[in-house]
Amino acid sequence: MAKLPSGRNVAITPDLLFEHLETSNFMTWMSLQLEPMSPEQMAGYFDVIEFRTPLVDPPKTAEEAGPRTYSGFGVAEVMTEKCTWSQEDKTAFMQWLSGKPTQDWILEQYGEFEKILAQGPGQVHHSVLNQLGAKDPADLGRKILDS
Repeated sequence: MAKLPSGRNVAITPDLLFEHLETSNFMTWMSLQLEPMSPEQMAGYFDVIEFRTPLVDPPKTAEEAGPRTYSGFGVAEVMTEKCTWSQEDKTAFMQWLSGKPTQDWILEQYGEFEKILAQGPGQVHHSVLNQLGAKDPADLGRKILDS
């Protein structure tokens, strides 16, 4: 979690990205298999969240931070006009993002990302699996990648 010069307490979350992946269709899953993302690219899809009423200032945990709200933009959009923060806040956020603790955390999330991808696509109709002789979506993906 970062405390920006303006006083904002912000963080990033992969929750919506991971939720989307867990329910993704076959084409989304296949495109990620054929063109894998780096940890940095994956983090660009993380949402920026704000903690507007921290219980402790500065908060060190999500519990201390209180309720979170989505900012309406992702990490990749912080330096664009979509993010209405001051340049000073944007710069401080990018410094926090590039810091070792945050980068280590992003690598941990990348491990989770890879686990989700390894499970295969979330939405494959059972008739497609039967027609292609696959026992589950991950097996179908392996069969296609191996062919």
